[in-house]
Amino acid sequence: MTELEKLQAHKRFVFNDPEIMNIKRHAAHLAQQFNQISEEEPEKQAAMARQILGAAGDDLTIHHGFNFDNGKNIKVGDHFVADYNVTIEDTAEVTIGNNVYIGPNVGIYTMNMLGTAGARRRHEARVKPVTIGNDVWICGHATIRPGVKIGDNAIVAAGAVVVHDVPSNTMVAGVPAEVVQPLSKGNLN
Repeated sequence: MTELEKLQAHKRFVFNDPEIMNIKRHAAHLAQQFNQISEEEPEKQAAMARQILGAAGDDLTIHHGFNFDNGKNIKVGDHFVADYNVTIEDTAEVTIGNNVYIGPNVGIYTMNMLGTAGARRRHEARVKPVTIGNDVWICGHATIRPGVKIGDNAIVAAGAVVVHDVPSNTMVAGVPAEVVQPLSKGNLN
């Protein structure tokens, strides 16, 4: 298997492989183009974002400072907002539902370096997809780690580091993030 095939199969791979690095460089070029569009041209931003993302629903808003590793591995639903300086490290798939708001300076990551010194010297890593449900609010400066699933109607508090799945209808906070409050499943209006 090539290193890219290993990555796509979610197996251990060498992250600085030339084929993988070319994808990352192309994504960096697209991010640079996107981030040069004026905030006074939201329609242009949305059109460029649709070229970058793997899929996007209706009503798409992404602000300046958007960074990613592939772009095509990101799929977002309807009524999606990413505030300033959001990084979605989409070496693996990142699937985001409808009515999701991501606050400023949030990082969503799918790649982990391996824990041994030898693996790090060999530039080996592994990826795990991230899934975010519907009606989710991720507050500023939160970090979502590889493999995390966030349930519907969840809130991730500012500065939280999410290392485990987040149940639906809960608020998580802290480092590492823990459930701090149940949320009503009632009327979403």
